[in-house]
Amino acid sequence: MKDMSENERVARAMMATGRYFTATELREQLGLTVEKAAATLGAIRRCKRYITQVIGSPRHYKVKVLKVLPSPTWHCGEVAPPELTDRQRQQIHYLSSVVFKPSRGIA
Repeated sequence: MKDMSENERVARAMMATGRYFTATELREQLGLTVEKAAATLGAIRRCKRYITQVIGSPRHYKVKVLKVLPSPTWHCGEVAPPELTDRQRQQIHYLSSVVFKPSRGIA
């Protein structure tokens, strides 16, 4: 199984407490730098993978993590490739063979 991301680890720690956190409180609780705590808190707040409640103003807010949704990745950690339509395959073939055709030497 793939290791948890830093954001997921922080989100799960926040969820376990059931409290609202500011970046400063995250720094104190988890020992992160204030810059890393602010970036992580903002990423958790914006990411659709985490169900959160946010209180406060846009610049001074507190975040409470309610739920962490499952990751949309496969076992190997890769995002599932989208299926191509026939039209997309034709376009890729045209681009790779005509537009960006391999050069036959240096001019």
